[in-house]
Amino acid sequence: DTITCNAAISACEKAGEWAHASQLVSLMAQGMVELSTITCSAVISACEKTGKWKSAFRFLSVMAQSEVKCNEISFNAGISACKKVGNWEESLQVLRSMERRNVEPNAITSSAAISSCDKACKWREALRLFNSMTLCGVKSSMNSFSSVIGACDWEQALRLLGIMAGSQVEMDTVTFSAAMSACEKGGNWEQVLQLLNMMVERDLESDAVIFNAAISTCKKTGQWERTMQLFNLMDQSKVELDTITFSSAIGACEEGGELKQAMHLFDVIAERKVRLDTTSYSAAISACEKEGAWEKALQLFCMMTENQVELDTITFNAAISACAKAGEWQR
Repeated sequence: DTITCNAAISACEKAGEWAHASQLVSLMAQGMVELSTITCSAVISACEKTGKWKSAFRFLSVMAQSEVKCNEISFNAGISACKKVGNWEESLQVLRSMERRNVEPNAITSSAAISSCDKACKWREALRLFNSMTLCGVKSSMNSFSSVIGACDWEQALRLLGIMAGSQVEMDTVTFSAAMSACEKGGNWEQVLQLLNMMVERDLESDAVIFNAAISTCKKTGQWERTMQLFNLMDQSKVELDTITFSSAIGACEEGGELKQAMHLFDVIAERKVRLDTTSYSAAISACEKEGAWEKALQLFCMMTENQVELDTITFNAAISACAKAGEWQR
């Protein structure tokens, strides 16, 4: 009967066995066993867990055709399945279907639909959806705010952060990370640092992604001293320094003509046994070239070969230029 089948489908859903759940629904249809909201919600959820958005979509259609009542759980699972694979248009289609069937969206609906727009870099759609949900009286959750902030440009992101604070919605590391990422993309290093300070004031834990965003922004805007301050703060906070961290810091020193700082970073790299990429070495060799340190440039060039780091045109040009400037043409 329906209850027995629902129990079996729920077990498949928990195990992520969407194919078995789907087969059971087909057997129910063949055996003239009535489909219920619980049945369809469970199989859609199984599809969502495994990213089978097309199957989730199909079962939502089956519910409509069979006149099975859909609830927010069914629709939320369908939207979430679309979100996982970046199908923002299908997510919005499911949301419209939800409205047509008079099912009220909730904070989970809002967060999932906005997140799908965020993943597809459709910030205008994400913002429009956020505003629409707010007007409909759907209370925005921390996840909803974080998703739309991550999709927006830096000005919109900061505006939303202000609304979030005014609404007394809790802010976490993800929220600040999303806002900092938006500011980093816009090259607004002052706001990035301000957000980082806000995190410290709130005793929120900062990870490598957050620090790297701040360091990258300072590097892009030629703030090498601030880059090194952040680098040191990151180290003092016992946040793991990775390839991205060192690459940005070395690049900032190179652009600021700070060869000693760049070389100091290489000493730290040797101690921490961090593997560097082509960009890091090229930036350091360029710093040597600017300072006329051709021997150091060649040393770094040889290190790249020894460590099997790919050599590119920038690397060769910087090394050749360093030797040429020092009159070491035979090198």
